[in-house]
Amino acid sequence: TLEVVYSLDSYLRELSGMDQFVFQPGGGADAAFMHATVTRAYHAARGELHQRREIITTAQAHPCNPATAAAAGFDIITLPMEEAGYPSVEALRSVVSERTAALMVNNPDDMGIYNPDIKEWVKIVHNAGALAFYDHANFNGVMSRIRASELGFDACMFMLHKTFGAPKGGGGPAVGAYGCRAHLVPFLAAPIVERKEDMTYTIVNGESDADTYVREYLGNIPVVFKAYSWIRAMGADGIRQAADLSLLANNYMEQQ
Repeated sequence: TLEVVYSLDSYLRELSGMDQFVFQPGGGADAAFMHATVTRAYHAARGELHQRREIITTAQAHPCNPATAAAAGFDIITLPMEEAGYPSVEALRSVVSERTAALMVNNPDDMGIYNPDIKEWVKIVHNAGALAFYDHANFNGVMSRIRASELGFDACMFMLHKTFGAPKGGGGPAVGAYGCRAHLVPFLAAPIVERKEDMTYTIVNGESDADTYVREYLGNIPVVFKAYSWIRAMGADGIRQAADLSLLANNYMEQQ
């Protein structure tokens, strides 16, 4: 079991460029909430939490992003959609400040629209000292083509039950795999599986005072097994073909 958890972590790192994944969250909203708590812990460690009280999202982002940020105690700024189908860079600049804690967005959004300015968005947020979170609920059409790290994001989440072959099951079981870059790993309270030199595996518990636990200990392991099996069966070529078919099906549906 630990080997499968470790292996799936490795595969998702390759697809995203993140440095660590955990599978504790029981779905997308849980993973978004984990990022909100990681954001809180990150800024608290830097002595800036009292100042950074705002999280920016967009009207097209999944509602779990503003909802979980609010549940974690942040104020929410929602950017409205503009003529191009997404908020402008200027609109983002107008709300980013020393009060900004994080940006939480889908891309493509829930209407299938991709924001071509996303690299500039992340740069603006980082220049203000805030974090950027990539909600990958709609990863199907861009997998093997876009890596969250190459766009500059600090963290992302994947829906194993939407993208990686595990059935959603009418509200469960589900896993929102949460991945982050190295500078956020110390704030993960969820347990991490590591491989030792003798090729055995061990569990390393996160910081108990990080206050970022969101669900059961290791998460929904049967879903992790299904996603692991799907990736092994598909391989790199199969994943790329699945992305092509996702785009084809989406464009077909749009025309009907």
